[in-house]
Amino acid sequence: MSSVIHIDKEYQQWIKELSKRFRRSQIKASVKVNQEMLTFYWD
Repeated sequence: MSSVIHIDKEYQQWIKELSKRFRRSQIKASVKVNQEMLTFYWD
């Protein structure tokens, strides 16, 4: 049973890291879109 708990903890950590990477990607995309929109409006 302890190996199951160990796998669960590794899986939970993997999910947390995946969620962080996804959120960072969303933020980077938002910043890029805002930058492009500001450039468009100023032109």
